[in-house]
Amino acid sequence: DVRKRGYAINDEMLTKGLLSVAVPIFNRYGKVKASVNITANRHLVTKEQLIKNGLHLIQDAASKIGYLMV
Repeated sequence: DVRKRGYAINDEMLTKGLLSVAVPIFNRYGKVKASVNITANRHLVTKEQLIKNGLHLIQDAASKIGYLMV
């Protein structure tokens, strides 16, 4: 599912009340070299809000970082 979607969701899997969305960072040759994520408190934001408002930000950041990687 993660590969199909292009991002991973952590819904309180590690810590109660913690949500996060992560995307891979591909280098300029298309290889995954790292990842970047955004985290929020479940009491302040829903999973849907985090995806809607944060996913495009980390996707953009991952793209810019990846271009610099070998």
